[in-house]
Amino acid sequence: MTSVRAHPRAHPRHPHDDAPDTSAEFRRIAALPDGPSKETLRQDVVRAWMPMAERLAGQFRDRGEATEDLRQVAMVGLVKAVRRYDPDRGSAFESYAVPTVAGEVKRLCARLGRQAGARAV
Repeated sequence: MTSVRAHPRAHPRHPHDDAPDTSAEFRRIAALPDGPSKETLRQDVVRAWMPMAERLAGQFRDRGEATEDLRQVAMVGLVKAVRRYDPDRGSAFESYAVPTVAGEVKRLCARLGRQAGARAV
């Protein structure tokens, strides 16, 4: 497993300021051909970022959805973000991952909200 370093920040501003520094891992992922090594490294990065995804899922817990459902959908969003992130674009991973994960959770809430509304009619 890859060692993950805490991201150095002088003045914490966001709840995900304890974000791991996985920039070297993302550069390695980008350089590797598809295969087991690349997938293992992606899994390591997903594990490193799971606390961030769990915190984002927790922000939606008061919308009537099961906490475990929120967590699972947040993890799906995290996996998508890790697979799609391109370090050559110049932005930090969290700048890409936070909206990706939150978007997945919001879609779940909207979808389940519509289903509940349809049942009430």
